[in-house]
Amino acid sequence: MNIENLILKRVQEINSSKELKKTNWSSNSKYEPLRTMNSIDDKGEVGEMFLYQSLKERYNVIWEKSQTENDEDIIIEGIKFEVKLATLGNISNNFQHEKFFKGRNYDAILFLDFSPDKLHLTYGKKSDIVWENLHQRSNEIIDDSTGLPKKVKTEEYKFDISLNMIENNDISGTKGKKLSHSITKEIITDSDLFIFIDEVVKDYYSK
Repeated sequence: MNIENLILKRVQEINSSKELKKTNWSSNSKYEPLRTMNSIDDKGEVGEMFLYQSLKERYNVIWEKSQTENDEDIIIEGIKFEVKLATLGNISNNFQHEKFFKGRNYDAILFLDFSPDKLHLTYGKKSDIVWENLHQRSNEIIDDSTGLPKKVKTEEYKFDISLNMIENNDISGTKGKKLSHSITKEIITDSDLFIFIDEVVKDYYSK
């Protein structure tokens, strides 16, 4: 028995199997450089800058690169937005929006979700978020009374949505819904972005 060949053969089989599953992204994907950014905060800044630069000539937009953690990310037509950018999973068809806080000062959310060659924007009011259907983060601490570790809930949430939910505009209609009302649109041109923002502003002030 050749131990080296036996081990390396199985490693190759497993790696090959996993490579076959990685079908969402490739080095030729349009937004691949965005996916490979390591910092969530850096990705967030890209999203905020994109909105500011794209909208500032047409809308009343306020954005500052340096924000405190309690501030909204961007203000568009008087609406305070929490902006989250996510890229499609390498294997899963989900977008994971991290560092989501219930207590921060914002009126609505804007999700910028990038698949390999597409950008989708999703809007929802903060008051329409179904918090109990989000994943609430926990920290492990030592219980003073027992001396044993235990998990306690934090103020941080994770807001995941699937590509299928976005493409079917079904974020607010699915079982276990996370938004009771939302607007989603694929953004290809400036015109698509302006139509989306017009709908968002109208929706926010009409209800």
